[in-house]
Amino acid sequence: MEEISNLLDTPSCRLVTLVGPGGIGKTRLAIRSAAMSVAFYFNRVYFIPFGSNTSSSCLIPAIADALNFKIDSIVSKLDTKIQLLDYLSSRSVLLVLDGFEHLANQASLLSEILEGASNEKLLVTSRIRLGVQGEWGFQCQWFAASHRSWSYVK
Repeated sequence: MEEISNLLDTPSCRLVTLVGPGGIGKTRLAIRSAAMSVAFYFNRVYFIPFGSNTSSSCLIPAIADALNFKIDSIVSKLDTKIQLLDYLSSRSVLLVLDGFEHLANQASLLSEILEGASNEKLLVTSRIRLGVQGEWGFQCQWFAASHRSWSYVK
C-alpha cells in the first residue's frame, strides 16, 4: 500500500494500474492505497466500480455520477466527454476505477483526462495492462494460498 501511495504522490506518476487475475485483492489494495493518499487531494477521492459492465457508453456517465456532476445533454451543445473533461480540468482528484478490463478499449479517455488537467491521478484495477502512455503497472500475484504479493512494473 505504501509503495502505491508513494507512486501516487510522485508528480510524474499520474496513472497506476493494478494488474492481476480476478479475486486476488486488487480492489481492496486500491481502496486502502487511495485512503492513504486522501489528504493530498483537495477535491476528494472517488471510487468508480465497473464490474462486468462492458458498455463503452457507461464510462463517461459513471465517472460523472461518481463526481456528482450533471452532464447537460439538453441545453449544452458540447459533447458529454468535453463537458466532463472541462469539469475535471479545475479539480484535484484521485479517481479509483475498478474492474477496468471490461473497458480497456476506452483507455484513451484516461489519457485525455490526464492531458486536460494537471491535478488528477488515476488508480485503476484491471486484469490486463491498458497500454496507454504514462501508465505505471503494478503486478499483483498469488504466491501461495495464504499470501498475496504485489510488484511494481513500469
